[in-house]
Amino acid sequence: MQFSTVLPVENYANDPRIALTSVHFPKNFFKEAIFDKILKPLKQISPDHYYYPSDSLHLTIKNIRLINDPPTFNEEDVIR
Repeated sequence: MQFSTVLPVENYANDPRIALTSVHFPKNFFKEAIFDKILKPLKQISPDHYYYPSDSLHLTIKNIRLINDPPTFNEEDVIR
């Protein structure tokens, strides 16, 4: 497997880099199961950790193009 790491930046609000990623937003019944069986127990162990709110919960399917400035993808990559 190949992995990549995105270096942190000091000011994310003004970060011009972008990436192309495919994500999936699960149905509500699945999100509820994740919260009940996984996130609630984790919150008891580590309450100060950040947890996605249920409306933001998502699965990253594939990073199609890595973060870059300027982007390394074009309109044709988006359509695929």
